[in-house]
Amino acid sequence: MALSALLEKNAVSKKPAAKKNAAPAVELSDDLKDAVDAYAKAKVEEKNAKAAMELHGSKVIAAVREIQDKDGFSGNYKKSYDVAGKESKVKFVATDKFSVASDDAHLLEDVLGDKFAELIKTKYVVTLKPEVLADEKLSKELEKLMGDKFDKFFNVVKSLETADDFDAKIYGAVDADGLNDVRTFVKQNKPSLR
Repeated sequence: MALSALLEKNAVSKKPAAKKNAAPAVELSDDLKDAVDAYAKAKVEEKNAKAAMELHGSKVIAAVREIQDKDGFSGNYKKSYDVAGKESKVKFVATDKFSVASDDAHLLEDVLGDKFAELIKTKYVVTLKPEVLADEKLSKELEKLMGDKFDKFFNVVKSLETADDFDAKIYGAVDADGLNDVRTFVKQNKPSLR
């Protein structure tokens, strides 16, 4: 038997599965059908507009970020800029909000050097281990005395956060290459255009 015939013989045809809880179709008046069509058209236009904003906005943000970096290195840092087009204008707005992975602390220390302690703050989050609450003996022990047995009861999570005005201060701490390295480890909230 030929391979194609063998495959055909052993093939299981897939029938479309019946939809469970399929939404019933409703008939609306012509006025409401026009409203449905207008809504569907607006939804497509909205998706297209969001895609265009993302595409063109990222270009504008990248260009203004270069100007912001140049101004920052010259000691004239600005958080926002008015950006004019041929027929309209938008505002570029950057925030002093960053995220820093604590695992990258040693790498960031290499880049920032003696400015690390000034620009990056260490924050500790302490949580009670779940087994302490479940064990009556441990709970009573915790109530009596914690002292040098701290790590028996608590997990400690270390995190890093940037100092206030990190976005402006960073230009005095590193050169352009260092700034690129810092941006690898310290993620700034995306600037926006308004």
